[in-house]
Amino acid sequence: MTTVNPTAGAPLRGTILRDTQSGPGLLSVGGRQYPFTLEQHWRSDRPPVTGARVDVQLDGDQLARVSLVDEAQIAREMAGQAADRLSAGGRQLLGRAVAEFGVVPLGALVALWLGWWVFDWVGVRLFANQVAAYSFWDMVKMLSAGNALEAMQYHQGGFGLWSLLALICAAAPLLPLVWRDRRASLGLAAPLVFLLLQGVRLYVGIHSAATALQQQLGGLGNAQTGRAMRDLGGELQAQIFQSISLGFGLYLSLAAAVVLTVFAAIRLRR
Repeated sequence: MTTVNPTAGAPLRGTILRDTQSGPGLLSVGGRQYPFTLEQHWRSDRPPVTGARVDVQLDGDQLARVSLVDEAQIAREMAGQAADRLSAGGRQLLGRAVAEFGVVPLGALVALWLGWWVFDWVGVRLFANQVAAYSFWDMVKMLSAGNALEAMQYHQGGFGLWSLLALICAAAPLLPLVWRDRRASLGLAAPLVFLLLQGVRLYVGIHSAATALQQQLGGLGNAQTGRAMRDLGGELQAQIFQSISLGFGLYLSLAAAVVLTVFAAIRLRR
């Protein structure tokens, strides 16, 4: 139990142990107990309540003033303490991460996250003057919708297995912080593997949707009309690929994933 060495006039924080409904109240300050009365010590409009937090002023070793602490003030103090603990934990985790990886891999990981969630990954010209931009996270969700072209056009998609895998691969480079094994360094290469896999899925999805459209057009009318429509479908397919432009997010995340993979190889050779 901590004992307070009071200084004259210094404010302290205490807790009411007993109210004044049946005689003098009792409060605790730093492990010491002090009796108090409404007439002599209490300086708040509201009456004392058992368990309430109070500000206490001592005059030497004697109780001088007691006042109720505002609930909003207590909430602000608790929020400040929580923020301090969170900040201290964050600094400790950052220090561990810097010691484990170094500044460059951590910077690459942050760049990867920005490339996946903040910056545009691809842009698609839907109409003459309308370009829709999508982040990598958007693309992952839309590729799970089935028809890639319709998903882009109507911005469809939802959280599914691939979205979960994206989150796992985004956090995988931090694996060496919690798993002290040489193989944990493979986690740094997970984003690049996932990026390449999603690139293949994107190409195949768009190509399959465009091919299906071409076949549907080719089935219209007689043979001569069908050939003309298939040719038109081929031109549409070419225009679809030409309408897709690559964004800064793709280049940023790809470069960051390559850097992380290089450091994975370096760590595995140690």
